[in-house]
Amino acid sequence: MIINVDISTGMMYKPGPLIGLCLEFFGGPANANRLAPAKGLPDRERLRLQRFLSGVRIVTPHTGGSNARVVKKLTTAGANALTFTMRGGGGTMTVADYFRHHANRTLQYPGVMCVEVRHPFQIR
Repeated sequence: MIINVDISTGMMYKPGPLIGLCLEFFGGPANANRLAPAKGLPDRERLRLQRFLSGVRIVTPHTGGSNARVVKKLTTAGANALTFTMRGGGGTMTVADYFRHHANRTLQYPGVMCVEVRHPFQIR
């Protein structure tokens, strides 16, 4: 007797904005403020969403869509509160300010948490 057991599985995510997938994960009304730590997103829920998204490949539109990045983790602060140090001694700025000044884009939901990603790789 020969038995073929296929143990390979895969998860597919529908295309579209990542914020929509996150809101769908939580269910309920599609209110982006639900993903804002300053608006009361519990850390327990952030970690649950982080486990769901960890390893998902995303394409960022501001890079031209040529590089996919893998979700590593979610931040505990929104883009308007999360600061980083610029290279070359350029001081510190928030993620929201960076997009406004360097990418010429105003974030639609600056209070929403950010996604940290791994190094990019080429899409083939």
